[in-house]
Amino acid sequence: MYSKFAAIEQDFRNEWEEFDPAHYQKYLSQVPESQRVELLTRLLSAELEFSYSPPSRLMAHQSVGSVVPASDDERVRPCIQLFAMRFPELLESEKYLIQLIVLEFALRLQHEMLPPNPESYLDLCETRSQDRLLQLLELTEDRLPGNASREKEKKKEVAHGDSTIKDEDPSASIPVELLPTHLGAYLLVRLIGRGGMGYVYSAIDLHSTARVAIKVMRRVDSWSVFRFFEEFRWLSQLEHPNLLKLYNAYNEGDSRYFSMELVEGHTIAKWFKNLPQNKETRWTLLRKVLSQLAAAINYLHRNRVLHCDIKCSNMMITANLRAVVLDLGLSVREGQTNPLVGTIQYMAPEVLNKEPPAKSSDWYSFGVMMYEVMSGSYPPIQVDVSGDGQAVYQVDRDKLLAGITDCPHDLQNLCLSLLSAEPNNRPTGSYVMAVLGGEVESADLTDPAHNCPGRQREMHLLNVCLERIDDGVRRCAIVHGESGIGKSALVQLWIRSLDRQKYNVASASCYHQDQTPNRLLNALAQELMPLLSATDSEQWRPGLSGRINRIGQLFPQLEQLLGIPAKAARPSSGLLPRKECLEDLMDWLCELSQWKRFVITVDNAQWADQDGIRDLMRLQSRTDFRGLIVLINNSPDPLLSVTQNEDTFSSGHDQTLRAAQGIAVG
Repeated sequence: MYSKFAAIEQDFRNEWEEFDPAHYQKYLSQVPESQRVELLTRLLSAELEFSYSPPSRLMAHQSVGSVVPASDDERVRPCIQLFAMRFPELLESEKYLIQLIVLEFALRLQHEMLPPNPESYLDLCETRSQDRLLQLLELTEDRLPGNASREKEKKKEVAHGDSTIKDEDPSASIPVELLPTHLGAYLLVRLIGRGGMGYVYSAIDLHSTARVAIKVMRRVDSWSVFRFFEEFRWLSQLEHPNLLKLYNAYNEGDSRYFSMELVEGHTIAKWFKNLPQNKETRWTLLRKVLSQLAAAINYLHRNRVLHCDIKCSNMMITANLRAVVLDLGLSVREGQTNPLVGTIQYMAPEVLNKEPPAKSSDWYSFGVMMYEVMSGSYPPIQVDVSGDGQAVYQVDRDKLLAGITDCPHDLQNLCLSLLSAEPNNRPTGSYVMAVLGGEVESADLTDPAHNCPGRQREMHLLNVCLERIDDGVRRCAIVHGESGIGKSALVQLWIRSLDRQKYNVASASCYHQDQTPNRLLNALAQELMPLLSATDSEQWRPGLSGRINRIGQLFPQLEQLLGIPAKAARPSSGLLPRKECLEDLMDWLCELSQWKRFVITVDNAQWADQDGIRDLMRLQSRTDFRGLIVLINNSPDPLLSVTQNEDTFSSGHDQTLRAAQGIAVG
């Protein structure tokens, strides 16, 4: 639904010339009656944006006084009152009406010299909603810089990332100037960060006026799409007080973005530089924030995630001394090979030599960051490339010590040990935490064995399903039970017992924050990337190569498996129907299951999209599919829970779901 809305909105933006109410029917007729108000809201939001910032293609042709308005609609700037007269159905949907009012109010604050009067909008809403609307508008006025201070906001420095993206040409960037004033229900206020992977804005949620950060994917090539969904995955499943909080992820056409916590403060280097010169206080405060950052990194490692871009500009310190690790855009799974990514000055010697990153390489980067904070410069380390292409690491230890002579001895020693050229000589996360005074966690609670004792019956039922794959009787199992009962841990423990010589295992997860289309199959595509990269390409490459034009339309990240060069987005006019693209994906997955039996698990299936559940059910019902699909869900009927989460209702449930093996976990 949202991808169709995005395509229609893009057509509207491309064809827009002036406010013409009669022109709207052309777009609204493309969706069912029940969805027209939502689409109308999107189109009117673009109309409001253009009323203050017309498209650049029109600006070049305009000259002052060259055109005499031909109608009353052209004489009046499009506004909510005019919209309500032309489209009375807006008044019947308070949610979308208020969203439009807040957007217009915010645009007027930004572009008009005199602030608008919030009370002028109250008559548009019913009496019971007027207090809430007034509160929202007052919050917007309080949180959005007005016209007078907008120029100062523009002059604020925009943080630029210095990460190495990839050792080959990525696709062309989406120019920041072409991004709209708003994305969905978010008003973009100011560009606050620009890196190789994306743009970061401070923004206002038009529903709640909450201040958030919006990260917009900068490129549309296969590798960048894969990285976008990986960062979303990490932010979705990981929760730590010193990591950013994720709110929602969206994918509309070529625009991929997610909303997240807006952290305001200074980078750790700037924060430390601005501290009072009292030595005892400075080092006490530094230990406090370093221990928080180390705790976040240790938490990532315990969850088998490597950050791969630890540096000062990714460590933010707030006014109340909360330290936050930013930007998981280059993070990888432990053990995963990766192209050369990161920031050169912070890269461990082994990573420069193109060895897979490890926990120890993250801690090396942490040591570089510590040294930079304490000395004000990078460590005096020289990296030379030998004739065989290997990086040779050379450090002048005397100069290294000279830069941090004023630091406490324990911090000196920790920093020096982290900067060891040999990975095995660097301290572990637990040791770093102990030196910095942080809390050291002893047991590895991420191990599923800790969370599902006495589950022999359920494990046996899963194994029975697996043994009967070739019978074609049941190729789907639904593991269901109350939240927190241990369903996911049970399936993870069962997966560990599988012989990887006989089975290809892809473990996908769905998240309630995910608002993107095709989210279940996108999660599966993400899992196929590392799975197939580590296997014999002759088994899967021919089948994918012959189908990539269609499969890549829905899942461009899979193009990365074939090393397809980065390219621009596909024109909407050349897109094939979703059904045809999915058919090729299904054929390829069935082909893969002939090579090795396929086990596909889907955690939190209640957050999947309805189409995705139905697609997997169609896959497991095919006679040429040799595999087992395991859905982990709160109820025995995942399709029912999905329809409830999507606020839609299904007239009937697939027979394939009724035939699935239910495994209750109690």
